[in-house]
Amino acid sequence: MNAKTLILAGSGTGKTTAASLCKNVVDLSVSRYAFICDKSFFGELSSQKKQNVVNSWMKNPNSYPKNSILLNPDFPNNFLTAIDSELKESIVLIPFIEEVFDIINSADILDCTRIVLVFPEIDNFDEYAERYKKRGNDENFIEIRKNEYNSLVELFENAVGYEKIVLGKGKFLADVLIENGICEPQN
Repeated sequence: MNAKTLILAGSGTGKTTAASLCKNVVDLSVSRYAFICDKSFFGELSSQKKQNVVNSWMKNPNSYPKNSILLNPDFPNNFLTAIDSELKESIVLIPFIEEVFDIINSADILDCTRIVLVFPEIDNFDEYAERYKKRGNDENFIEIRKNEYNSLVELFENAVGYEKIVLGKGKFLADVLIENGICEPQN
């Protein structure tokens, strides 16, 4: 096991699947820590559904009742604390998005020995758009990801001091984590 490893992976790379296919790997969703959704309005939401709701709300906040989604006042400290806690036992997967990268880049509390950035090949957004559709993301989510893609490519390319892995076409996060010896497959 390669504990103390934090992996920031692009959307649609297969973080949730990698967590289920690899030993001692956990996938942390930012929306779980950054937002509070009113359960009396939304009911219980899975991480993916909460992410879809939050993305839709961010695009059109007036489409939801006032105060049905709130920013969590404990964010990002609650997120960093969860990461740090999980790093004691597991490899931690989090999204590679600008806001999260900035939080990690400025955090001095994380006890990591290795931070890895994983992102698709530059010209491969169409494959990821198809992945989003297959997993049930709505058009708002896909549009948000498309609009941020070029800036994330630039962020990935310009990040200094991090180990980087480029996902080739048809590859998923679990593939490269196992191939690079970062994690072991479940038996």
